[in-house]
Amino acid sequence: MKRDSRLFIIFAVLLLTAELPLRTAGAQTSSAPGLEAILADPKIVKTLDGIRGDDARALADQKRITEIPAPPFKEKLRAEYYRQRMQELGFKDASIDAEGNVIALRKGSGGGRPRLVVSAHLDTVFPEGTDVAVKEKDGAIIAPGIGDDSGSSRCCRSSRR
Repeated sequence: MKRDSRLFIIFAVLLLTAELPLRTAGAQTSSAPGLEAILADPKIVKTLDGIRGDDARALADQKRITEIPAPPFKEKLRAEYYRQRMQELGFKDASIDAEGNVIALRKGSGGGRPRLVVSAHLDTVFPEGTDVAVKEKDGAIIAPGIGDDSGSSRCCRSSRR
């Protein structure tokens, strides 16, 4: 399955499940109604399996991004990395604007109006000179900002001094 299709399905699952009615206090605490049906859909199963199969590469990317220093107002190195990666992934128009934002456009097939914006911040709250090397301790990946703007916090802990 193409990466674009996988991302679309992930966003669709998130949107659909966000709109499902939540159970009220005192009611059953199982997952939201309809969620089981969504998660059983063959396209969703295939997509989630593909994402799980990509964990090693995603973690390697997360570590690489974390180790690019990006203190406040000095995130240019990380922005350059993002721009380069976006171009490698097919976003040939990826660029960095005057404010330091990395911007790329993926044209859709709809009516010309954007339906989805993906955004994140590049900087960290750690001062210049902070050791951003990724370390592993007791099965946890530890580094300043690794669970923030470098990726998912499901596997990692951000170190704070």
